Amino acid sequence: MQIEDSARRPGERGCGRPLRLRGSDDSSNGSGPIGQLAVLVLGVALLVGCASSAPDQTGPPPLSQRARDYLVSPMTGFSPSVAPDVASSLERGYDQLARFGDRESARDIARTALARDAELLPALVLSAQADFADELYPEVVESLQTLLDQPAEETPYTAGLLVLARAAELSDRPVLALAGYRRIGDLPRVARRLEIVEPAALQELGRRLVDELARSRVDLAEETLVRLQDWAPESPVTFEASRALAVAVDDPLRELEALRHLQPLQPESRPLTERLARLEVDIGRPERGVQLFEQLVTTFPEDQLLEDGLASARFRWRFEMLPEEVGELIGAELLTRGDFATLLYWLVPGVRSGSGGSGRIATDLPLEHPQRQAIVRVLNAELMSIYDATLRRFEPDRTLTRSDALESLLGVPERLRVRAACTETYRLNPRPTVESICETAARCGMIESASECRPAAEITGAEAREMIRYALALLEGASP
Repeated sequence: MQIEDSARRPGERGCGRPLRLRGSDDSSNGSGPIGQLAVLVLGVALLVGCASSAPDQTGPPPLSQRARDYLVSPMTGFSPSVAPDVASSLERGYDQLARFGDRESARDIARTALARDAELLPALVLSAQADFADELYPEVVESLQTLLDQPAEETPYTAGLLVLARAAELSDRPVLALAGYRRIGDLPRVARRLEIVEPAALQELGRRLVDELARSRVDLAEETLVRLQDWAPESPVTFEASRALAVAVDDPLRELEALRHLQPLQPESRPLTERLARLEVDIGRPERGVQLFEQLVTTFPEDQLLEDGLASARFRWRFEMLPEEVGELIGAELLTRGDFATLLYWLVPGVRSGSGGSGRIATDLPLEHPQRQAIVRVLNAELMSIYDATLRRFEPDRTLTRSDALESLLGVPERLRVRAACTETYRLNPRPTVESICETAARCGMIESASECRPAAEITGAEAREMIRYALALLEGASP
């Protein structure tokens, strides 16, 4: 009787092949008890022999193709010279890692190279590549992120940046990943990663800027905004960040610029459109402010705030047709008495066409004074008074107070011989108190409430413009 391994190839030891018993005839083919026992014993022996001769399967696992896509020779893109024997050794370590997944060989070679030069970047990169193969992504980022500190004009170190960027991406650090990918340059695999990583990176930068502003770190927020503007100058995230910073530092011009880009991307947003309209009216293009308010009034009819905003915009637009120096007054941080007289001269009906007077009505108005004509006409119209009655001085350069401005404007209806219901009681008092001035101004809509009058406070050009607008509106609704 024989036991035969069927279909055995030359050189094979007979493992893993079906066994069969051969005899001289059917009676000796191993079907009896003794034959079956022999087959069992010999089969066990063969299995033991095959197990002892099987190849070792405990070596390092091979790298996946997705991992290999981000591992290139550590010498790739490294421009400084490296000793030939060191470069050759690093290439060999990379080959062992890429082809066979041999992490330890790569690490050993990297350690040997670093023993000669502790700052040799290709050796650091090879060690990081071994960590990357073991999915130690945070460790890769920690060891290589200083690569991003290199000047942007230097040739990008492709091998290091590639593994760093991918490790950062897999560590959920999109900003660092995007920074690395952007530095690499034109590689097909990088272009795809940029498309995927950029949205998350921009959102993180936007959140970072908001947090920095909440901590009053305007300096850091400025740096974050510079990065956003460099990476994605046309992104809504960048425009929103620019606006947030502008609001935080009270920079209306900067906010206006950001809103001009942001609002067209969200035209259905009432808050954005209304804010843009008001900024255009105050410091931008008044005609554009009028257009925006008209759109809002059409979309939200019977909204009194928007109706008032449109009226304000149209009034502001009138200044575009006045001399430039008059238009500049409504943007002033504070007004003088001479400035306010100039505004009344140009805006209140009948003042410019009234009598010029003697010119000696005030002693401090020389002929060459640029506001002399306006002041004299306003004094003759009794819209303002001499400041120092004893010396007959008008004091044109003295800062105007809110109570002075309101008192002048509350007299506009009477000076023009019309009656306004809100001033009926006030006009009967020849010497009104500050309290009555504030209460009447609030009743006429010139200020929000008497408690917000702040009579002794200075007044800005924009505030004066709105007060004058409400005063002139009284004429439209007044009784002759």
